Amino acid sequence: TRSSAELADQKGITGKVDRLIFQQAIKVVTHADNFGPYALGQLVWMVILMMPALALILKLLYVRRKRYFVEHLVFSFHYHAFSFWIVSIMLLVMHFTNGWENEAAATLVPITVTLGILIYLFIAMRRVYKQGFFKTFIKYNILNFAYMMIFSLFLALTLAISTLMF
Repeated sequence: TRSSAELADQKGITGKVDRLIFQQAIKVVTHADNFGPYALGQLVWMVILMMPALALILKLLYVRRKRYFVEHLVFSFHYHAFSFWIVSIMLLVMHFTNGWENEAAATLVPITVTLGILIYLFIAMRRVYKQGFFKTFIKYNILNFAYMMIFSLFLALTLAISTLMF
């Protein structure tokens, strides 16, 4: 078999960045069984970076509240810790009860847990930031939309960097 450098030469790929991307893509394809666990391990770093991102969004949403960034960061840590805890319990219960084999449970339990986490976020925002239902609801929706956009961006960056570092 030829090396990825030889294949890059054969294809006429000359730029340093282009060669790196090409060689890493070949490496990922030829070692696909190892790439999945590697990329999954890198998601931890993505989640760690998502916490300050959530805090930044909160800082912008509550700019007139005169709260320090670190207060929003503590809220973000708390919310993520709660979410991880609930998801961990769900995964353990589903694993030990063979819930993944039951199609109804495999669909309904994750949906219910996700809805519970989203409801928790709304309630937590109302309690911590002490605003009315309507204002909190608007900010909650903006926060969720912005969080999904940042999550998608961070996920794409994490996968791209994982591919380059693999």
